[in-house]
Amino acid sequence: MFATIDHAAGARSVGVDMPESTVLVVGNPAAGAPPMLDAPNLALDLPTRVLVRQASPGAVGSSVVLSDPRALARRHGLRDEQVEALGQIVSVIDRALEQVSTR
Repeated sequence: MFATIDHAAGARSVGVDMPESTVLVVGNPAAGAPPMLDAPNLALDLPTRVLVRQASPGAVGSSVVLSDPRALARRHGLRDEQVEALGQIVSVIDRALEQVSTR
């Protein structure tokens, strides 16, 4: 995890009420840096950002949204093995969500 951005806290700081909305910036430099050598503009899309958003104020539950890095890698014309290497973060996120949902 590289960073956490709490958009709801930012909104509250300027008097705006919004559902809890946090962006998690996650990735693995060993997986992301080599493809960026072949496609430098990929750096605009990596590391992966995951939005965790409360359904609505006071509601139970949340949604998790991310742009699949495999699709981003394909858009940048990367080779299949690079696409799959970047896609490993999706599996990590899925496993983390499974653990959270069973608690």
